[in-house]
Amino acid sequence: MCSPLFGPPDASLILSPSRSYAIVSNPETDDIVSWSGNGKQFTVHQLNEFSSKILPSNFNHPNFSSFVRQLNSYVSPRANPPRPPPGKTADFSSPRR
Repeated sequence: MCSPLFGPPDASLILSPSRSYAIVSNPETDDIVSWSGNGKQFTVHQLNEFSSKILPSNFNHPNFSSFVRQLNSYVSPRANPPRPPPGKTADFSSPRR
């Protein structure tokens, strides 16, 4: 029997490139998160909406810092800090794309 402390991670909490691509590519959420014009980066336009609506429905949590931490294993954050001040956006780009 597997203990919950040592069992495999819950797949609903793991970010993957295909999962993040699907989230950013959803035209219904373009006002919250979208690709840049060149398609090499994406921007989270509304951090509160992203954290309260998109993260819980895709990852079982509303924690933007956790999303950034997982995303950093696939892409490089731009100049913005993990949690930008109110009114700012979070930009992410990938040298691999």
